Amino acid sequence: MGFTHFRKLITVCFATLALSETVSCARQRSFHSQLTSRTHQHSSVVVFGASWADNAHPRPQKYAWTLKRPPYYGGRYSNGIIWAEYLTDGLLAEKKIPQFNYAYGGAVANNDLTYTNEPDTKMQSNQYISEVKNGTLNRGSGPVLHVWWIGINQMTQIWTDAIKKDPTMKQTETLENANFRVDQQITKLESQLARVRSEYDVNNIPCNYLLLPIPPLETVLRFQFQAVKLARNDAQLAKAYLNFVAELSHRYNEGILRLVSQLDLHLVTTGWVRTFDFESLWRSVIATPSEYGLEIVHEPCLQLVNGLQHVCSFPDKYLFWDTVHPTTAMHKIMAQKFLAIINS
Repeated sequence: MGFTHFRKLITVCFATLALSETVSCARQRSFHSQLTSRTHQHSSVVVFGASWADNAHPRPQKYAWTLKRPPYYGGRYSNGIIWAEYLTDGLLAEKKIPQFNYAYGGAVANNDLTYTNEPDTKMQSNQYISEVKNGTLNRGSGPVLHVWWIGINQMTQIWTDAIKKDPTMKQTETLENANFRVDQQITKLESQLARVRSEYDVNNIPCNYLLLPIPPLETVLRFQFQAVKLARNDAQLAKAYLNFVAELSHRYNEGILRLVSQLDLHLVTTGWVRTFDFESLWRSVIATPSEYGLEIVHEPCLQLVNGLQHVCSFPDKYLFWDTVHPTTAMHKIMAQKFLAIINS
């Protein structure tokens, strides 16, 4: 055997060994991550978002108007507790665990892109980082579950802005601009998540991250009613508007899926980053409500009758509390489904 051939053989052997060790280490890290998530229950939950995630937490007086009044339950945007409370009240652990909720009804991901008067999730997550650093939060020993659920309010603004600019929905430029604005939302979410995950003080205990998509908005009652109103009762145009918001919400959800897939390939912490196929769950509930213990999915429990709010007789059988927010019964279903992906 010549020296040159021998050297090539040695090089191949070392390369094969290095690859084997790399794969082995990757498998060990994967196994360690799975073992950690299965043997250590979450010690606390952190929530960022809008009305679907707002548990009526204490807030500055200037934001007191974001708390709902009766018949809404305790300031929440539902008739009872929300999914995050179901998780922390016993589903995630054998005992009740702390929830640090920063969500505000009406919020968006970034007020520079779609403006509201509520703290956006950038402000919410920055406040969380600040409170972790100054030691005001007792998050336990971990893992800490972080959840972002934001998007409906942004899609509403992007959708209505496009319709007002081009009621006929025939201008390519308008549609392209709307899609661009949706993609900007994902970019802002990515930067927020990246910042929280890069903070040592946040991640000095195990941390996991869950990004939740929004429902297919063409199936949400408020959008169905609003499409008819914007179309001035033109049925064909209203259908076009609903198809448009369906495309926008699906594009947003696809962006979240893509973001999570990319982040999962570049983990900088020991925890996981996941999402959940909320579109499929939502459509399944509407298609076969009886499988989830529900009955009425095409009208809200809370309605206006002669100018007065009227609550239905059996709210636990309804999907919608009002025209856009789920009942507490649906929140419980969502929490149970989220639990499966959290513990997977």
